[in-house]
Amino acid sequence: MNLASLAGGLVPSPPAPPLSPQFPRTQKARGIAALARFYTGDLVPPFEVHSAQTVRPDQLIGFFSRPCPMRPRHGFVDSRKVTSIEEGDELIRQTLDADPDAEIITMPLIEAACSGIWTSGLLTIGEGHDGATAGVSAWTLPVLGNLVTTNAIVEAGVENTPYVEILWPGTEAAYHLVQLRDGPALPQTPDYIPEPVRVEEVVVAHGDLLAWETRMQKAQPGTVVYHPNGSLASHYAIHAVLNRIPLLTSREPHVGEHLEVTGPVSNNTVDVHALQAGFELGTRLRVSYETAAEAMLAGCHHISVWAGRHDTMLGLALGFAYRLSVTAALGEMRHAPGHCDDRARNDVYGSCWKKTHSASVRAQFEEALCAFHNLVWKRSFGGVRWFEFGRWAAILHNHLVNGRGHASLQALNQLVHCVHNTGWAFNKFIPEHLLDAAARNPVSVLVSCVPAFHKAHTILASHTPRLADRFQRGCRALAIPQGPPNYETYDEDDEGYRERGRNERRADESVGRRPRVRGRHRTEEPVARRGDGGPSSAVDIPF
Repeated sequence: MNLASLAGGLVPSPPAPPLSPQFPRTQKARGIAALARFYTGDLVPPFEVHSAQTVRPDQLIGFFSRPCPMRPRHGFVDSRKVTSIEEGDELIRQTLDADPDAEIITMPLIEAACSGIWTSGLLTIGEGHDGATAGVSAWTLPVLGNLVTTNAIVEAGVENTPYVEILWPGTEAAYHLVQLRDGPALPQTPDYIPEPVRVEEVVVAHGDLLAWETRMQKAQPGTVVYHPNGSLASHYAIHAVLNRIPLLTSREPHVGEHLEVTGPVSNNTVDVHALQAGFELGTRLRVSYETAAEAMLAGCHHISVWAGRHDTMLGLALGFAYRLSVTAALGEMRHAPGHCDDRARNDVYGSCWKKTHSASVRAQFEEALCAFHNLVWKRSFGGVRWFEFGRWAAILHNHLVNGRGHASLQALNQLVHCVHNTGWAFNKFIPEHLLDAAARNPVSVLVSCVPAFHKAHTILASHTPRLADRFQRGCRALAIPQGPPNYETYDEDDEGYRERGRNERRADESVGRRPRVRGRHRTEEPVARRGDGGPSSAVDIPF
């Protein structure tokens, strides 16, 4: 493995002085020390490193104690919480018998809802604090990006492949990094070649995403995409993979050469029923706005490696994206011309969030689409940008209703990049920098919302058919206004509009009238961040 190729997935803390070459000595102890040096303190629990030859049993009491051999290996002495002198003495004896040079790390015991092991290309998730490491109730997701920086890996003494142990104390609580150890390299590839192909045309990934989507849909056999400095997480790659167009990031392909099968997915035909079940759950699951938005981004940027394998999780991301879009749109409708709604935005959001799946909210969303499309809005509110945002959410929904799974995922790819009048469309829920972070390094966003994915996975393991049936019985296609939208806006001090007192376009005004729209400068802060006191969750599903 080329360690120099690893990019940071987390925000490192400022560089610190070099560690003593004498202590800690074992690779696992060096790994935890490296995590603590290179990442913010709240990610790594407080810990101490002891020599197994000199530590006293009473120093282990009350702590989770992890024996560390000089060289990481399977089958070493089990980690455990020590509650007595006798237990501490026994742990020390077992450790010295297995490796006289071993060390023991102590840290507070974390009561975790779920745990995970990340290594390059894979994230294994399990129940409780050891579900992933013990292989109990564990499931594995292919992931893109890197969780730790090259500097941390080198300082930890990793020679092959880094393995990072992660603990999540609860659904909305921050995760902890508790171990960085060495392990065997696993096969992976930066390219996607679903079947053997002779290169007839090489297309470079660039340009407008809408045009790119059409180009991938119409690509002829033998077309191969070259994505220099790209990855399978990019929006260009997603459209290529969904249309089974070979894509290379490792090198430039050449016309006439033959490419053999490689890549994370050999057959990415999606299961529409699984997508529908995940979508249905996504409109009902009890999560915060922030977690839903993070899961939406994580799902979108993992389409290339989840499609056809983890479709319920992609469906969950679709459901969250639709739910967030509808919630934001109905919040914006407070400013609609002639619309009297004195509620605070959080109150509107909270009400919508709890019943996005209901027929009444779907009807309100259709009314909002019409208002964004037809009315003359005050500058910086509603209007064309909001119509395009809501339109992609409705298209995503309607593709699922009509059983077009690939099309719904392509619509998600477009929806995620929408903007409203003052910035990125989802900046009312999470900061815009997470959009860039997810595109550069998808796993860095995924780890923040793993408990939500784990909870959904547990529910869907038993209820996928029931949820898919509920979606099919309860959802109908949304009505989307057709034709050019109304581009006209007005200022609050515009006497002409005040005197007219009209909320809709004049009968003699053309639908396609497009006056020049002046700049928009008003900024809006995200709401409902974890811990900010705003509404954070919806009513849970009934099972």
